Amino acid sequence: MRRAFPFVEQGQLKMCAGCGAKYLVCESCGGLYCRIHPALESWELPDKCSKCGHVNKDVTAWDGTSARHF
Repeated sequence: MRRAFPFVEQGQLKMCAGCGAKYLVCESCGGLYCRIHPALESWELPDKCSKCGHVNKDVTAWDGTSARHF
């Protein structure tokens, strides 16, 4: 996931104990705001936390290159 999503290297992921899905954690409030998966495209990834409104600049700058293009 790190190669496809550079913002994950700086940020934090939490895994769902039930299904194993990984979620990006908001740097500001700690809330989970986006599920991360290899087929994710840039238009599917919000750069703003819906809980507190914090904008992740690394997510905003992401060019949309997904893991399936490697």
